[in-house]
Amino acid sequence: MGRFDKKVVLIAGCKGAANEMAKIICAEGGTVIVNDPDKTLTDAIDAPVAEKLNYGLSMEDGRKLVEYLTGKCKTDDATKQMTRESEGKYPSLDVVIFNYDDYNVCKMRADMITVEAYRKAMDINVNSLFHLGGALREQFKWQGEKGKLAKLLLMSSIVGIAGISQLGSLYAAVKGAVNGLVRCIAKEYGRFACVNGIAQGFYAESKNLVGMKDRLKGEFTIITGTARAKADLKYTDVAKMAAYLVSDDADMISGQIIAVDGGLWTRVQA
Repeated sequence: MGRFDKKVVLIAGCKGAANEMAKIICAEGGTVIVNDPDKTLTDAIDAPVAEKLNYGLSMEDGRKLVEYLTGKCKTDDATKQMTRESEGKYPSLDVVIFNYDDYNVCKMRADMITVEAYRKAMDINVNSLFHLGGALREQFKWQGEKGKLAKLLLMSSIVGIAGISQLGSLYAAVKGAVNGLVRCIAKEYGRFACVNGIAQGFYAESKNLVGMKDRLKGEFTIITGTARAKADLKYTDVAKMAAYLVSDDADMISGQIIAVDGGLWTRVQA
């Protein structure tokens, strides 16, 4: 048996390690749905996922996505009992990985940040999590009353923990907000879900970061000198941790933000 047999997993956001996470979960029996408003990103997923969706990041889109997948729940004010208003395509949603991310909208000096840039960065990196996470609450509560523990994983960055000195203050701000969400939602949803985060390091696969030797030069010195300097961080490194945190093996882990970066953040913060 695989760790994800009979489990339905939504990966919301198709950048970075999304494809590798989907491959691991599919290989271990999970039914994976991916969603991203950018169709080019969902089209690039080559893992054997069940569906590729292109809902947006607004509150309305979050509600529509959840209703399409699982239906609509409501709580009776008098009895406090939850009931189903409608049925979706899947009987339950066991795991959601929040992977919406955009660094490019944040790439500017602190003194150059505009209100428009701030709002756009927040909409993509933070508000999208609020909207979808809020839409999921009733569904997860309903499942919890039936004894099913949901798993939520918020993909963040070590920049949200340690900061960065090169065009990263806005990105650090939004990822710091994501880290705060991990801790708060873990408390709010604690009766029916485990909520954790991963602070990702800098990937070798990322553009211009092709290897350790290149990253030792000039402007790349900020991201060198990890405790695991002989090996570059790969999407699979993060995907393995993600799969663990959303599996039943991690039922007693919640409210944690785990850095997967080879120890890099200890250097970045200096």
